[in-house]
Amino acid sequence: MRRIYIFGCGGSGREILQIVLDLAEAGEQIEPAAFLVDSVFEAPTHVQGLQIFRSLDAPHQDPTAQVVIGLGSPAARKCVARRLEKLGIRCATLIHPRAWIGREVFFGPGVVVCAQAAVVTNVRLGAHVHVNVASSVHHDCRLDDFATLAPGVHLAGHVTLEEGADLGIGACAIPGVTIGRWASVGAGAVVTRDVAPNSVAVGVPAREIRRRREGWHEDRWPEETGQQG
Repeated sequence: MRRIYIFGCGGSGREILQIVLDLAEAGEQIEPAAFLVDSVFEAPTHVQGLQIFRSLDAPHQDPTAQVVIGLGSPAARKCVARRLEKLGIRCATLIHPRAWIGREVFFGPGVVVCAQAAVVTNVRLGAHVHVNVASSVHHDCRLDDFATLAPGVHLAGHVTLEEGADLGIGACAIPGVTIGRWASVGAGAVVTRDVAPNSVAVGVPAREIRRRREGWHEDRWPEETGQQG
C-alpha cells in the first residue's frame, strides 16, 4: 500500500488528491495520507476530509510514505523537492488511470500525469514534471526536471522543455523547438521557434516580451511553497 502525502492543499494539491482517489478506485494499492503545508502559512486543519500537517515530520517518520508536490509553480516545486531530498523522503510518480501512455516513456520521481493526457512514445519526463489534464506530448520529446504543462497544452514531436519551463493553458509547440530553462510561455501561445532561457513569450506566433535575470526562480521560497496550488 502506497501512502501518499501531498505537499500543498490549494488547487493543484486537491487535483492530485483526486488522482490518488481515482487510482485507488481503479484497483491500485494506494491511499491519501495527509496534506502538508509549511508552518509559515495559514491553513485549516482539514481539506476535503484529509488532515493537514504543518511539518514534514509525518512522512519523514513513516516508512511507507511517498510525497507528491502539489504546487503549480515549477520554482516552488524545486524548493520543496530540495527539502524532501535532504530528509531522504521518497517522492511518488502518479499516472492517472485515464491517461494514455505509450511505449518507451520514462518517468522521473514526482511526475504527475493527469486524466485525458497523452504521452505518446520515446518520451522522457524528468523529476517533478507536471502534465495537466488533456495535454499531449508526442514522440521523442524531452521534458526536463520541473517542466510544467497546463491543461490543454500540445507538444509536437522532438520538442525539448529544459528545466523549469512552464507552458500556459492551451499553448502549443511545433516540431523540434526548444523552450529554455525557466522560460514561461503564455496561455494560447504557439511556439514556432526556440524560446530563450528565463524569458516570457506570448502570442501567435509566440514572441519574447520579457527576459528575467539568471537564477530568478531561486528567490521564490517561501512565498510560493505554501498551501497555494
